[in-house]
Amino acid sequence: MRAAVFHEPGTPLTVENVDDPSPAAGQVVIAVKRCGICGTDLHATEEHDGLLVTGTVMGHEFAGEIVTIKAPEANADLTVGDKVSVYPLLVCGQCWACKNGFSHVCRDLKLIGIDRDGAFAEYVCAPVGELAKMPEGMNYCDAAALPHAANLATQALYGIGEIGSVQRLLINGAGGGVGTLSIQIAQREGVQH
Repeated sequence: MRAAVFHEPGTPLTVENVDDPSPAAGQVVIAVKRCGICGTDLHATEEHDGLLVTGTVMGHEFAGEIVTIKAPEANADLTVGDKVSVYPLLVCGQCWACKNGFSHVCRDLKLIGIDRDGAFAEYVCAPVGELAKMPEGMNYCDAAALPHAANLATQALYGIGEIGSVQRLLINGAGGGVGTLSIQIAQREGVQH
């Protein structure tokens, strides 16, 4: 398959032929239909701090169609051909943070597209537990970026803050996707703007 591969900081990614992904038990292979470029992707390639190793296929904001399911009994609701969006954080599910609603700070946190190959490719593997079927009529562009950004906004407002008990709220950095979603969630909860 073709993929955009990272080789060194400050240089463009290179489109190359790489091996097709091979799913582990409880994973699916997704044909990538859309993949966003996150600010994290840009920072990781420009201001390199050792986060990426040579040969990394980046891309963590993506949506696509399931083409293979390994151990389909892991999620009976998923079938080949389903359109899905993916939550890209891979967590242990066992540490204090995971068990208390703070999985975004899991002690074993990994990110698709940083710690393992991502969706700047034709195909990518993802765990069945991190997939959401796309609602009828939702386009791939909307589905690609929403899960990760919405989770960050939700964690900030509900997990860390107490959105239900405030009348006014300052959201610093409201011009990006996470900030915009934070504003929408806050308004829905009755916070003044």
